[in-house]
Amino acid sequence: MGIKSNSPKESYFNFFGASAKDAVNPYVVPFTATGGNSTSTFTQSSTDYKAHIFTDSSTNLTVPSPGSIDVLVVGGGGGGASGSAPGRGGGGGAGAVIYEANYTIAAGTHTVTIGAGGEGGAADPPGGNAGSDGVNTSIASLFIALGGGGAQTYSNNAGRPGGSGGGGAGNGSGEGGAENPGGSTKPPGATIYGNNGQDGTSGRSGGGGGAGATGSGDADGGNGQPIGIIPAPTVPAPEGDYYYWGAGGGGQGPNTPSGAGGKGGGAGGQTAAAAGGSYGYNNAQPDPATPFSRAGDNTGSGGGGASSSGTPGSAGGSGIVIIRYQV
Repeated sequence: MGIKSNSPKESYFNFFGASAKDAVNPYVVPFTATGGNSTSTFTQSSTDYKAHIFTDSSTNLTVPSPGSIDVLVVGGGGGGASGSAPGRGGGGGAGAVIYEANYTIAAGTHTVTIGAGGEGGAADPPGGNAGSDGVNTSIASLFIALGGGGAQTYSNNAGRPGGSGGGGAGNGSGEGGAENPGGSTKPPGATIYGNNGQDGTSGRSGGGGGAGATGSGDADGGNGQPIGIIPAPTVPAPEGDYYYWGAGGGGQGPNTPSGAGGKGGGAGGQTAAAAGGSYGYNNAQPDPATPFSRAGDNTGSGGGGASSSGTPGSAGGSGIVIIRYQV
């Protein structure tokens, strides 16, 4: 029963006192968001999370009230080049990978754009063709991850710059494309990952740069950056329960097999029997338009280079946006 009083002010305070309500520390509504092509709830390091995963541009991120989120934004990967002769088609560079933990996002609807992967260089004897750049991925103007650089073909041509640079042409000294952190946009607390593409040599083309490393070895693409914003499946077991994001595509050497795609879904510069990079969110998938395996969708990884002008390079993988928050 409430305590009666002729004073409105006294009645107000008596109500809270008699009903045991806490007027100083009221109930706080948990943070929520809507949007994404899929959602996932999971427990990681004893903390419960909900993730919103954006794999295309059909839905936006809507936030009813400000809150703290972890953010991953990956640009589309660059396309691999076709070659004018064996060993000349470079591997595409990965899209930029941007990550920030505990970012305070404002209330409102934020447009999400997922960048496409760059096209592989077309088969065009006798000269070969460069791969095209990947497309930027963004959350409004808050996070913009630059697409990966397209790979180059024919002797001394340099790979294109991008989030990570494309591989340089082989059978000469084509320089690897440069990473371009200034082409991306991020809040002050976020980190951008990207690396240069590998230089071509007289014996092979260059592998594309990955978010975690430059290309290395015999035209191999660089590995992606491991970020555990969502848990990876345990079979086949990824390393440390996380995916690699943004791998470089493998370039072509004078012999087969040639460069491998980096960890994270980059396409290998090899024949159809060769798989792309491991531990990508979507592993490399067969592409009916080319005998080369292409980079995995939504990995931001680079396409593989082709060995001759009669075969196209493979396409880069599209980008992705993932946000998560505690529940």
